[in-house]
Parts: sequence; C-alpha cells; structure tokens
Amino acid sequence: MAAEFSHVSMPLQQRSRLKAELHKFSENIIRVLTVVLQPGGSDASTMTRQAAVECVEQWLRLPGMALDQWTNVLSDVLGAVVQDW
Repeated sequence: MAAEFSHVSMPLQQRSRLKAELHKFSENIIRVLTVVLQPGGSDASTMTRQAAVECVEQWLRLPGMALDQWTNVLSDVLGAVVQDW
C-alpha cells in the first residue's frame, strides 16, 4: 500500500486522508515486521526476510513517516542485512 502511494492520483483532501490512514496502519505493519525480522524469533525464510526489508523501505518512503516509530524494526533490518553478508 505504501509503495503505491506516490503513484496514486486523487484530490489533495483524499490523498491527505489516505496518508493519515496509512500512518495509523503502520503500527500494525511494524508489529508484523518486528516478528518476521527478529533474529531467532521467526521461522521466516530468507526470501520472506528480504521481502520484509523491502517492505520497511517502502513504508519509510511514505511522506511524513516518523523514523522514531521504526527504531526497533530498523535495528532488526540492519541485523538481517549483516546476517546476509
């Protein structure tokens, strides 16, 4: 959803509402990604972890997204990247 936001063409008021709803929904996304990316905390495959890292990237591109909400997930993302090296 967040990945397509920049491509959506709609009136500004609707776009602002959509962005606000995506920001609210991001809390759920963060919880899921935390489970998937935690080292040893998930049986997720390498492909699933890579998809989760890409998902984080897309959500962080959403205008106005606060990095402080994503601190724990970003730590897990960096751990996943280091693990793949």
